[in-house]
Amino acid sequence: METKIVKGERINEPHPILCKNSERRVNKQAASYFMQKKERQANKQAPSHQIYFLFFKKIVFLSYDKVNKLIVKHYHSITMTTRILYGAIGCIALLLSACSNHHQTILGDYSYKTSATVLINDTIDIALDEEIGSIDIVHIGDSTLLLTINELGGGIYTTHATLRGQNLLLEPYSKRITLTYTQQDTLTHLPRLYQTTFTTNISGKATQYEHTLVFDLTYQGISLSDQQTLIGNQITMVAKKN
Repeated sequence: METKIVKGERINEPHPILCKNSERRVNKQAASYFMQKKERQANKQAPSHQIYFLFFKKIVFLSYDKVNKLIVKHYHSITMTTRILYGAIGCIALLLSACSNHHQTILGDYSYKTSATVLINDTIDIALDEEIGSIDIVHIGDSTLLLTINELGGGIYTTHATLRGQNLLLEPYSKRITLTYTQQDTLTHLPRLYQTTFTTNISGKATQYEHTLVFDLTYQGISLSDQQTLIGNQITMVAKKN
């Protein structure tokens, strides 16, 4: 401070340099105050897209740990889904392969032999002559097989079969069976020799045991000449692969 004397009085006046510094400080504080005020007003009146930008900015600048956890979790979920998908594809492939292998093992040429006893008119038991021949099995689509049965000294018959696991379900097919048997005559009460041809429907199933097929068949026949009946419920046919 500089002291002046005016008309015998002492007056204290501020130094010019100190005055300038004080003015600059006041101006800076005022400018800072007005800038902060403007920013507050601008934030209050900020449009929605700026608010969304700030929100997005906060999400982007998450901590490294959180982002890393999200990535790891997403990766594990994708990995688990992929494993499940690959597992399902593998199971389907195994099933298809098993079915294909089963088809391959059951296909081919077989030699068979039949042993059977039938009942005529529900009263007469007759043992059928042993029947031998060959069976050829081919695959014709999906689980359907074609069986060609060639009876030695007899006819040739064809039928379809459906593969169910280790079993073959046969579709009924027809053949003629001629039988010679003795029956008491109703007039003379003496034994009489009969020879009758039956039109017979054959149905049943077969079970595979390695290279052998065991058929469990049912015969149901009728004689068109005199309406006699033939029934066979326990017909066994064994076919061995050649």
